[in-house]
Amino acid sequence: MKKLMLSFLFVLALNIASFAAENATENSNEISNTNVASKSVHGQVIDKNTHEVLAGVAISANGQKVYTDFDGKFTISNLCGDKCTIVISQISYEPKTLELNTQESNALNVLLSKR
Repeated sequence: MKKLMLSFLFVLALNIASFAAENATENSNEISNTNVASKSVHGQVIDKNTHEVLAGVAISANGQKVYTDFDGKFTISNLCGDKCTIVISQISYEPKTLELNTQESNALNVLLSKR
């Protein structure tokens, strides 16, 4: 009985060690991938007159499109190059086109005016 229990514990310990080694390798790969410089832009869109946040505003840059959340906030990640053109649009508001240098700034707060 003792031999059976020791064998079981030995196999269990090997499985745990194998699992931990696999996870350590995966985590180190994740860490090395996140060290690659990824340019992103984040910000908030607000109504120019009422100063209320605007949800559902379309933000486009480099072929990507995201929408602001309920707090008017957005993030676009994995931008290519040092400069990008950002287009902000919402029904019944004047669209805005901005040129952004991603080397200098990654925060953007936008005021939209009604048409």
